[in-house]
Amino acid sequence: MKLFFLRALIACGLFLISATDLFALEKRSAYDIPLALLSPRFNPDGTLDEVFVTFGSESEGWAISCLDDRYVAVNMNGLTRKDVVYREEPEYAQLITPFEAEVLDKVCQSFIKTLQIYERDLAGFRGDRLRYLDPHFISFFRNFHHLVCAARNSPNALPRDTYIEDSLYEISDTSEKTDKRIELWRENPDQIIKLRIASKELIFQIKQWQKKELRNAKRDVWEDNSKKFVEIYELFLRLYFNIPTSPEKR
Repeated sequence: MKLFFLRALIACGLFLISATDLFALEKRSAYDIPLALLSPRFNPDGTLDEVFVTFGSESEGWAISCLDDRYVAVNMNGLTRKDVVYREEPEYAQLITPFEAEVLDKVCQSFIKTLQIYERDLAGFRGDRLRYLDPHFISFFRNFHHLVCAARNSPNALPRDTYIEDSLYEISDTSEKTDKRIELWRENPDQIIKLRIASKELIFQIKQWQKKELRNAKRDVWEDNSKKFVEIYELFLRLYFNIPTSPEKR
């Protein structure tokens, strides 16, 4: 009987050790992340219906769909609702409307602010803050893809590689994949340098897109001024997720 209990205790101890190792995650330090909150909604057949955009307020939001867009506002008591629909003709739905440009501009501005924080934390390698940002950043990356595709009314508005595969991440505050990814950065100073350079270039190209298209009332609506932004955005995501660059993209 004593031998049985001894074996049970040893087994229990080994389980506790393995469980401790399994859940021994690195530190996360919370802070206010300025990213826009993007919430996609899908049709029963799996196609994208719309992406609802908010900026930290529960009283208003913007919905971008492949056709008609919406602005929604609710007063403080929740009794009064304002729902403005911005119609789009199907034959012109691939163009970015003034309403869509305004929303994209605000979303991009929140992205810039977050990239600036991210680059500074990389420079000082604040792993605790980088780990905290990671699930928020990944959620934004995934849903930003949907947002741009909805505004352009095309599933190919952004390269397929900018839609992050499920196997590369977990949107969780307790993700081991987060720890492993950021530890890989720490072990490779060259990767940190590349990420910092890519972050700064991405900020610059977002600003160029804002200037030439999203904030330009006199823009040619048939001209796409996002191409350089898209190129550096794809490169940034490849570096972020440690995805090797294919030969034709080097």
